[in-house]
Amino acid sequence: MIFAIKAFQADHGLRQDGVMKPEGITLRAINDELTSLFPPSPPRTTQPRKDLLLPPPAAEPETRERNQPYHPESAPKAVPVKDEEKDGTYIWRTVGDGNVRSSHAARDGQVFSWDHPPEGGHPGEAPNCRCRAEPVEDKKEKDRQKRCENLGRLMAAAQANLNNASDRWNNAAQNLKTAKDNLDAKRLDCARARDEALTNIGAGAIVGGVTGGRIGGWPGAIGGAAYEGASAATASLERIYEACIDDSTEMAAYNQAKQEEASAYSWLEHYRTELSTHREEYEQLGCEG
Repeated sequence: MIFAIKAFQADHGLRQDGVMKPEGITLRAINDELTSLFPPSPPRTTQPRKDLLLPPPAAEPETRERNQPYHPESAPKAVPVKDEEKDGTYIWRTVGDGNVRSSHAARDGQVFSWDHPPEGGHPGEAPNCRCRAEPVEDKKEKDRQKRCENLGRLMAAAQANLNNASDRWNNAAQNLKTAKDNLDAKRLDCARARDEALTNIGAGAIVGGVTGGRIGGWPGAIGGAAYEGASAATASLERIYEACIDDSTEMAAYNQAKQEEASAYSWLEHYRTELSTHREEYEQLGCEG
């Protein structure tokens, strides 16, 4: 006891004389100090503790967030991959919630090989694992699908251009037919005028050869001179006839319509060939649609 009193006095900066203070003050202080350091045990009871009788909780995933409820029976299950589909590589995908193992969460989006499983196995193989394996499409297949999409757009554009070119050519062909009909009518008018003039020249030459007068506006002449003048006038009329046609507005309209029809048909054939080429490649690649 004396040693305890001295130790207490030393801890509290008192004079170490080992003497108890009157009225048990020192002893009570020592008891209070011991009680603060070593609290008393709870009293024993004969009643059973309910918490000791409860069954232990079910095991949970090793890295599950402890503050969230976990219900294995209602959690989404991983879709198993068939053995024949386990070829090449895959992308590790998680469900993205707080119950995912930290090691699996770190693999999300990474590519793995079916021939070389990561630690713990492939997705869905570990207990309660809900991860899945997302197939990695072959580069050639991706390129094929991309080309198919591009070909689909090209065919749609070529078809639209072909439709427009077809309408343009139909209109141009109709305009060309109308222009040709007008030009043919002009030729008939010019030929009629030429024939009338030739008739007048012939009559004037015959009469003028006898009388030396003027008939139908054409000068007559005596003997061979009258016929030579008629021949020259006939040649001149042929040139006038050709000019009547070539210099007409009908001929200009016909030439313009002919050029437009040729251009329209050229574009029609261009878009027709373009569409055929795209469609042939589309079918060879096995594109759908």
